[in-house]
Amino acid sequence: MKGVITSILIFILYISLFADYGIGIVHSFKKHGVVDGVVGTVFFPWAMYRGVEFWWHDDYGNVNWDKRLSNDMQTCIYFVALVQDKSADKYQINENLEKFSEKIKDYPADKKQYLLDGTKKYIQYSNSVSSDILNSLNHYKKNGDFNLTSSDATKKLETELSNFKLKEDMELTKKLFEDLNKQMQEDLPSDRAFIDYDKIKDMETTINLIMELQKKEFRRIFTSLFSEEL
Repeated sequence: MKGVITSILIFILYISLFADYGIGIVHSFKKHGVVDGVVGTVFFPWAMYRGVEFWWHDDYGNVNWDKRLSNDMQTCIYFVALVQDKSADKYQINENLEKFSEKIKDYPADKKQYLLDGTKKYIQYSNSVSSDILNSLNHYKKNGDFNLTSSDATKKLETELSNFKLKEDMELTKKLFEDLNKQMQEDLPSDRAFIDYDKIKDMETTINLIMELQKKEFRRIFTSLFSEEL
């Protein structure tokens, strides 16, 4: 009986060593490069070490997360902003989306959640700004003076987005907002007697249509990035 038990234990030990050796070689090639993998293949102890090291290996142990998240957040916003670029190459955008989502899919949960939250806030901000434009046009029809103003919701989102390393982006967006306001004030007559209400109605219809198309595209991009529904 003892002999049988001993044989079983030896068999289990051999299987464990063989599995550790195999895991070590695969892990060496995949996570440490070709040279490390070759060393493990010809030098048994090294493969065994890599087999054990596999269990505590940290892909992101040496990552500067502050810098990485700053860059990745910019990339997420870039994809969202491209919705408004009619000349953008859709095929190339989708290729880049796939590559980037593959890059971040195995990030630590809190890091990925940070990118997800920041992107969601930016999409909400973009939708809120569009609503502000419509509200300003509605005010213009009633009062004859156009002033593109940010709602409390938009201001709140601006403040929240500054926590996602997007302070400079928000300052640039506000500058563009101010330029748009100035341009529209120059183009739209301030005397109510000269307001072209049909033109304003057409503008509102166009903006509403654009908003619907943008929301659809925002959802697609968000899902492509994070494999979650917006």
